Amino acid sequence: MKKLTSIWLLAMLCIIGKTTFAQSGNAETDAIIKQMRNQNSKGTIHFEAMGASITDNATVIKGPKGIYDLGSSFLTDHGDGAQVHLFLAKIQTGTQLLLQNKDASTIAMINGTVYQVTGTANLKVSGKNVSGTFTGVLYAVAKNKSKAATVPSGKISGNFNNLNLSL
Repeated sequence: MKKLTSIWLLAMLCIIGKTTFAQSGNAETDAIIKQMRNQNSKGTIHFEAMGASITDNATVIKGPKGIYDLGSSFLTDHGDGAQVHLFLAKIQTGTQLLLQNKDASTIAMINGTVYQVTGTANLKVSGKNVSGTFTGVLYAVAKNKSKAATVPSGKISGNFNNLNLSL
């Protein structure tokens, strides 16, 4: 009986240790990680800007301040580093402004340069599925600078399909 109790206690400690190790220790971060893991792999985003045409896996993630990040998946890497992240205040059918504020700034990274993006997204929400298009203007952010240029660098447009709202 004593041996059985020791084995049971050891097994419980292993389970608790594994569970504790798998968490970040920050509830908000854990919630985002869970959303990323629950995304389906069918979501895609395609965009064209600065002479580049990029197609990538995509996700929708709800951040801790209730802001949605619709964009390139953090779980895949195509090696070129090109990605776009559209920050939106809400996910609902219709035209939404791409956010540019202290909490979230819509960005694109193309050919090693980071751009702030101003523009709109046209969303179509059907159940837990999101698709749509977006257009915007790019403003380059110089390396080691926190603010974007005031002169536009170009335009960006694209579409996204089969994004899963597993929030």
